[in-house]
Amino acid sequence: MEAMLQAIIRGSQMWITPGAYLSGRFMPQHLLRGAAIVLAAFQFCSLATAQMTEESSRLAGYYGFGPLEVMKLEDRSKFLHSADLNHDGLIDLLAVDNSHNRIDLLLQRKETTPHAVASREVNKVQQSSLFEHVKLPVDHEILSLTTGDFDKDGRTDIAYLGAPDQLVILYQPEKGTWNRKFEQRVADMSTASWSLAAGDLNQDDRTDLVVLGERETSLFLQLASGQMAPVQKLLNTSEKMGLVQISDLNGDGLADLVYLAGEGNNRKLGVRFGRGNKTLGAEFLFDLDRPRSVTLANIDAQPGNEIVTIDSRNGRIRLSKIEMEARKAGELPDRLVQFGFGPGGTAKDRSVAIGDVDQDGLTDILVSDGAASRVLLFRQDPRFGLDLGTGWPSLKGADQIRLANIDGVPGLEMIVQSVAEKSLGVTSFRDDRIPFPELISIDTEPVAIEMADLDGDGQVELLFLEASKSGRDYSSKLRALTHNGTKFVPFKFGDQESYTVPLKGRAEGMLAGDLTGNNRSELLVFQGAGKSPVVLSFGDQGVVSEINSTGPLGPGMAGAMGTSIAEFGNAKGLLISQDNLVRFVTYDQAKGWQIVMQYTAPESNARLMGGTTIELDGQPGPEVVLYDGGLNKLRVYRQAPEGLVAWKEIDMGDFPFLQFKTGDFNGDHQQDLLVVGTDRMAVLYSGGVSPRIAELGQFEMTQEKTYPADLVAGDFNDDGWTDLAIIDTRSQYLQLVQYRPSTGLEAALSFRVFEQKSFDDDEGGSGEPREGIAADVTGDGRTDLILLAKDRVLIYPQDTVESPEPARTTQKTPASPSSTGAQAQPAKAR
Repeated sequence: MEAMLQAIIRGSQMWITPGAYLSGRFMPQHLLRGAAIVLAAFQFCSLATAQMTEESSRLAGYYGFGPLEVMKLEDRSKFLHSADLNHDGLIDLLAVDNSHNRIDLLLQRKETTPHAVASREVNKVQQSSLFEHVKLPVDHEILSLTTGDFDKDGRTDIAYLGAPDQLVILYQPEKGTWNRKFEQRVADMSTASWSLAAGDLNQDDRTDLVVLGERETSLFLQLASGQMAPVQKLLNTSEKMGLVQISDLNGDGLADLVYLAGEGNNRKLGVRFGRGNKTLGAEFLFDLDRPRSVTLANIDAQPGNEIVTIDSRNGRIRLSKIEMEARKAGELPDRLVQFGFGPGGTAKDRSVAIGDVDQDGLTDILVSDGAASRVLLFRQDPRFGLDLGTGWPSLKGADQIRLANIDGVPGLEMIVQSVAEKSLGVTSFRDDRIPFPELISIDTEPVAIEMADLDGDGQVELLFLEASKSGRDYSSKLRALTHNGTKFVPFKFGDQESYTVPLKGRAEGMLAGDLTGNNRSELLVFQGAGKSPVVLSFGDQGVVSEINSTGPLGPGMAGAMGTSIAEFGNAKGLLISQDNLVRFVTYDQAKGWQIVMQYTAPESNARLMGGTTIELDGQPGPEVVLYDGGLNKLRVYRQAPEGLVAWKEIDMGDFPFLQFKTGDFNGDHQQDLLVVGTDRMAVLYSGGVSPRIAELGQFEMTQEKTYPADLVAGDFNDDGWTDLAIIDTRSQYLQLVQYRPSTGLEAALSFRVFEQKSFDDDEGGSGEPREGIAADVTGDGRTDLILLAKDRVLIYPQDTVESPEPARTTQKTPASPSSTGAQAQPAKAR
C-alpha cells in the first residue's frame, strides 16, 4: 500500500497550459485528465487553481501562448539546447540523457499531424507531433555541452565534455548518422556543469571553443581548414570558475569571455574583454551581489548584451550593463585588471622583475614560475597594454629573477636563480623569444640574488648569497660577479672575494637600493623568525661596512614582505608595514635610523602587509599605497603636513599578496601600480578607460512562496524587444517581465507551469523546472518558450497578439548568451 501511495504521489502533478486565454481569447486547455483525477482524489490540488489566471498588469494582454506541446524524456535529462540539427532550416531541440549514455535529438517536423488528444490513462502523456525523437548514443558521461559550426561547413555540430577529461565534437553529417568526430584529452579540465562554451574568440568568423580548467583555461580556435588548432592556454587568475559564456558585454562588437569566479559570498563575474588584435585581455572581476543565476542578453536594444542576475539573498532580479568610462585626471578605477601565473606556485618561488625586455621602449614584466620551471614574460603592446603572458623554459625550480644591463651592450639580461639546481643562469630576449639560460660558473650554492652598482662606476654587479650549515649554526657569505664584456668574473669587496654576513639564521632575501639618500647602493639582507635585517653599505672599490639596524629596524620590526624602498617628501628611506601600522624610516649618519612618519590603521582587524609610494592623483607628491590583508583592500593615502590622509580604498577579494612594483604598463607615461601575488598579479592603471557596472533596473516577484532560480531571455510577443521569463522552482510560477528604458522592468503576466503537493517547506522547492531556453521550434518565425521539468520538455508556442507599441524595425539581437555564432545556451548558477 505504501509503495502504491508513493507511486501515486510521484505522479501527483498537473501540467498547466495557458492556451490563448492569456491573449484574452478562449481556447480549450490541454490538461492531463488522468493526473487531474488523481490530484482531486488526494486533494493535492484543485481544478480551480489549475486554470490560468491573468496578472493585473497592463501588459498581460499583449502576451500569449498556444496549446502546450509535451515531449517525454527522462528525469535526468539536462543541457537543453536549440539548433538546426539536420540542416533543414528548422530549429530543433536536444538534451543529454546520461542515464542511457545518449543525446536526445528532437527534430522539428516540416509537416505535423493535428494535435493529439490527451490519453485517458492516468499520467499517460501523448508525445507532441511537432518532433521526431532521434537517439544519438555517446561513449561518455556528458559534463557540459554546447553547439556551433566547428568545421565551417554551414552545419551545426555538437561539442561536449566527457568524463573524465575528454573534449568531443560530433560533426553533423550531410546525411545519415553522426559518425565523424573530433576527440582530445584536456588536462585539468573542470568537471562542473557549464564549463564549455562556443563563439568567435579571435574575430575570424569561425566558431571556437573554450574549456574551463582548474588552473588553466583551454582555447580551441578553429582554423580556415575547419580543423581545430593546437590548444592555447589562458592562465587562470580565479578559482572555482564556472558558467562560462561568450558574449559582447561592452558593445564594441568583439566577443568577450565571461564566467563566474569564486564561491559563496566571494562569487564574482569574471570578464576577459576581446581586443582588436584578435586576442583576449586580462581579467576584470565585478561584484554582482552573490548571484544565483546569470543570463546575458541584449535587453535595452543598445550595443552590447546586458547582465541579468538573481540575487541569492532575496531573489531580486537585477538588470545591469557594463560601461567603459574614461577616467578623469587623478581618478582611480574601482577594480584592478588581473593576470594569472598558472598552476602551483608559492611565495618562495615567485619573483618579479620589470623592464624593457624586448627593447621596444615599453615596460614589460618578467615572473619566475618555479613550480613549472619556467619564466613568464608579459610583453606590453603599444595599443593594448600587457599581454596574457608567455612561458619560457628555465632552470628547474627557478625561484628568483632579476633584470639589468650587465655587459654594457644595449638590452637587459635576465639572471635566474635555482636553489633546486644550486645554480645561476643568464639569458636575454632575442629572435622574439627567451632562450634557455646559460649557466654561470660558480662553485657555491646560492640562496638569494640581487643587482647593484657596488663601486659607483656605473656598471651593475650580480650579488649572490651562499649559505652553509654546521649543526644549528648558519654561515652566510656574500659574493659578487661583474661582467668584463665577455664573461662573468669575480668581483672583490676591496681585497676580499667574499664578505661574511652576520646572520643568525637562514636568509629570506635581499633588497638593494639607495636606502640612505647618498646616491649609492645599500643592501638589506633579511632573516626570518623576527630577527633584524642586516644593512650593508659599499664604499670605494666595493669595501663593505655594516650599518647599525637597531631601533625601527630592530627585532620583529622589518620583514622581507613588509619592507620597501620609498621616497617620502624629499627624503629616501624605507617604508615598513607591520600589523596595523606603517612607518617611513630614514637613516641619519649621526642619529641612525629615525621614524619620520607613522600611520596606524583605525580598524582592529587591519593587517598591513606591504606598502609603496607612487604618483596617482596628478598633484605634487606621491601617494602611499598599502595592502591590508585583514580587510582585503588596497588603501591609498595622500601625504599631508599632519601625516597620511585616506583617499581611496579598492576591494581585492582573497588576493594572495606578496609585494608591490611600479612602472608604466600601458604606455601613457604615467606610473601604474603592480600588485604581485603568489598565483596572480593585478595592475592599477593610473589613467585610461575602465569598465564599470551600471544598474538599469530591479524586479521582485509578487507571488508568495516563490524561489526565482533561473531566467530565460527572448522576444515572447514578437515586438522586437527581448523579454525575461523568470522560473520559480518553489511554487512553479513562470513570470514574464518586460523592459523599456522609460519604464524599467515591469511585470507582464505569470502562470503556474504545474501544481504538485509539496511535502517540505524547502526554500528552493523541488528545483523544477530546472532549465529553460527561447527558440522558434514551431517554424512560424516567433520565439517560443521551452522548459525542462521532471521528465518532460514543455513547449509553449508563442501566439499572435497585438503589441502595446509599434514593433522595433531594427534587426533583432538573439537572446542567446553569445552573439558570436554559438547557439543558445541556458544560463545557470545554482
